[in-house]
Amino acid sequence: MLSYFFYLIIDNHLIRLLILIFSAIYLIIFCLFVSSSDDHFNSILSAIGSVIMLFLSLSFFVISMRPSEEPVNLFSPVFLIVIALLLYVASTLFLYIIANRLTAREMEQYWGINHVSNILTNL
Repeated sequence: MLSYFFYLIIDNHLIRLLILIFSAIYLIIFCLFVSSSDDHFNSILSAIGSVIMLFLSLSFFVISMRPSEEPVNLFSPVFLIVIALLLYVASTLFLYIIANRLTAREMEQYWGINHVSNILTNL
């Protein structure tokens, strides 16, 4: 769903093609992992999704910060949404990468990072 959001707001044809390719690859990986996994949190899928969102957020900023006739509106809803997504992804990426290797006690200890990031993103 977020990929579609970026597809709508980014006008660069190369980035749009990459969005379609990344989405197809992610869906294939998702189908492979869902069919072979149990009910535990899958940190590999979360990390892949986070890397894709990080790439798309940074691509949006690079494209929107190019010199143009129209200045960038820093308080537009789209800009603020992308900033919130970037902060969430950046703060939880490494937590998602190591989540399958954490014990239950460590998961309770460190998962608060995810909760705080989620709350800040939704503000």
